Amino acid sequence: DKSDSDEVFNVASSFDWPFDNLKIIHHQENLGLQQHILMCGDLVKDYDALIMLEDDLVVSQEFLRYAKEAVEFYREDPRIAGISLYNNDITEFAEQRPFYPLHDGYDNYFASVPSSWGQIWTQGQWLGFRAWYDNKSWENIDDIDLKVPQNVLLWKKSWKKFFYLYIACANKFIVYPRFALSTNMGDAGVHPRTKY
Repeated sequence: DKSDSDEVFNVASSFDWPFDNLKIIHHQENLGLQQHILMCGDLVKDYDALIMLEDDLVVSQEFLRYAKEAVEFYREDPRIAGISLYNNDITEFAEQRPFYPLHDGYDNYFASVPSSWGQIWTQGQWLGFRAWYDNKSWENIDDIDLKVPQNVLLWKKSWKKFFYLYIACANKFIVYPRFALSTNMGDAGVHPRTKY
């Protein structure tokens, strides 16, 4: 996104990228987090799938293998709205209490909670959300508060709020790995403003 400093752009421009098709998108105006995520998600129109990593994430050496296998396995499953690289070990809304998914012997679990610390969308998954979002389906929701935590409804600038609503309305799930393949460095930013 637009910054007052060209430092990130300069690093990206001089980076030795040994793979195909390095594309640098340099915005002249700050889009803000919500519009930036939506713009990045829309890049999947040109690809089969997209891995969304923000600049404050660290990934496992195994993240790409997991991403490719998960995309292939869940690509055609209409119940899946996306795939996460992260797994929540605390609940976002119950006073930050520990979260332990049921251990059923599988490598992943499913939740009606969007991921924002390393998410993967296939073209079909993202375009399903985007059509719902662009049709402003979220404007006419009356009982959604029964399916989405109350404080999510109060979020003003979050793309994740709309993905919560979409998942609830469409009765879809996010695939989570039992062991996280990404994590947040905890640096100060827009959300949160202080370092963890």
